[in-house]
Amino acid sequence: MRDFISKLALFFTPILSSKLEEGIKAYEEFDYIKAFKILEKFANKNKEAQYYLGKMYEKADFVDKDINKAIFYYEEAAKKNHADAAFALAMIYHRGKGVEKDDEIAKDYIDLAIINGNLEAKNMLNLFEENQIELTLKDGIELFQKGDFLQALDIFKVIAKKNNTDALFYIGYICEYFDFEGKPDNIEPFELFLISANAGNKNAQYEMGLQEYYKDNYKEAVLWYEKAANQGLKEAQKNLSTMYELGYGVEKDLKIAKFWMSEYLNNDKEGI
Repeated sequence: MRDFISKLALFFTPILSSKLEEGIKAYEEFDYIKAFKILEKFANKNKEAQYYLGKMYEKADFVDKDINKAIFYYEEAAKKNHADAAFALAMIYHRGKGVEKDDEIAKDYIDLAIINGNLEAKNMLNLFEENQIELTLKDGIELFQKGDFLQALDIFKVIAKKNNTDALFYIGYICEYFDFEGKPDNIEPFELFLISANAGNKNAQYEMGLQEYYKDNYKEAVLWYEKAANQGLKEAQKNLSTMYELGYGVEKDLKIAKFWMSEYLNNDKEGI
């Protein structure tokens, strides 16, 4: 009888494993209804199923957004040493995402994620060791250029607290032009651009020019474009040339327009 049961176990285990993989594949292919139905059957014991269910409740994939359920499933997976679940918990507590912000708890989960091999967690550890590792604007820009906007924002926020107005520009730029899960909704990009522009950031000055232009405030747009153009920003030089060519916000002047177009064509320095 025991031999028979053992044979049955050997028979069913691969089937169950295959079914779980089917659920994970369904999630990754955005078939959330199918994914949820399958993953829920494994929710009591399998860490992969628990991790993906946590993601579904955190991001409201098919189910209603429920941060408490997300935390529950992530915690169950993290107890089984699931690195990505631990990292997800670290981010929830670090950002105060539906819970009270607590960097001590976040740090514990970061450590657990690192131990279990999550590479992102190694990068995020910098945020919890500021006294040992000095974060720079370059660190944030590198993450920004890779499209890792949430981590970039975290770094820019740390730097901005040290009165770095260049970091304010990047915070405003990310929040103005990119849409992503976890994007803060309490940031006003215009205000950050204005502060950074007044402090001399040429990219922020250019953005202020764009903002004023699209409000039909052409005189103000020209003033900001000129500030950025005089600092050698290529895009601002081109726009300023167009403003003089068309007479937007200034008297039409083809000579000045030609000058700025020449500056633009001879300039290889892009913004951002």
